[in-house]
Amino acid sequence: MACSQTLSAGSAFASLFLHLLRPVLTICIFRRSIFYFLLAFGAVVLVLLALVLPETLRGLVGNGSIPARGINRSLVSIWQEHRRRKELGEAAEPDAASLAARPPKKGWKDVKPFAPLKMFLEKDVFFVLTFNAICYS
Repeated sequence: MACSQTLSAGSAFASLFLHLLRPVLTICIFRRSIFYFLLAFGAVVLVLLALVLPETLRGLVGNGSIPARGINRSLVSIWQEHRRRKELGEAAEPDAASLAARPPKKGWKDVKPFAPLKMFLEKDVFFVLTFNAICYS
């Protein structure tokens, strides 16, 4: 419940903030400045997501018990592990239990880029997407 209230408050604040900021940007700077502001704001959000958002795909990290590896780790977790290894030295190597808990490495033949398109065959998804396509086109 609190999560949905937080999201609603964030959405309302963003709408209010944009309605207050838009005339200032349009009058004081120039007409297209709102697009530059949105570009900069989107870049900041993207950087924040890359810094703190870890991988959550169950096939890669299980229920959270398997640490993410490689490109699937957040930049903060990479920095924390680097700092931990520097402090502990050789003792920071993973133990046999954590190595055994890791999922097997996946190759390129395991990648199925068109697998998500199967959801378009579901009736409810198809009707929702069709309705939204008609409304917003």
